[in-house]
Amino acid sequence: MEEEREPRYSQFKRTPENPFRDIMPGWYPNTKKLYVIIKEWKSYVGEFFYNNSLLLGIYKEGILSVACKDSVISYEMNLNKQTIIDRINAKHGQDYIVDITFNNARYTKKKINQKKEKPKQDYDKVELSAEKLAEIEEALKEFEEGPLKEKIRLIKIDFAKSEIIN
Repeated sequence: MEEEREPRYSQFKRTPENPFRDIMPGWYPNTKKLYVIIKEWKSYVGEFFYNNSLLLGIYKEGILSVACKDSVISYEMNLNKQTIIDRINAKHGQDYIVDITFNNARYTKKKINQKKEKPKQDYDKVELSAEKLAEIEEALKEFEEGPLKEKIRLIKIDFAKSEIIN
């Protein structure tokens, strides 16, 4: 004899309404547009403006927000705004970007979060003394021979060379 089962109901109606549901469809196209523009930004504005500006986002119906290093660059880019818009729209279609806003106050906040690339040091030209090499070998004597010991040796040597350079 089969047990009578209680009917199962969906929990969907109990799920709270997503407050972002109405605006979320607009997020993806703008993110995709921003990614496309970031890849080509240097060709749109040139080397100098590329190095002194950051793209912040695309808002509403194609308004691109750009942070500039200072007010002079912001002013210069504002003078060239229509040329930049025309270059972007020529490549991606009419009304891809309709306006650009330039803001120099937000540049420093964004720049802090970006990692600074350190120039590579040429450690091959630096020679360590015999005492320093002996000290490194003494620190490694407890490790058994193998690739791990060799990696640690190389790291210690590079560190010792970096102390000499800096």
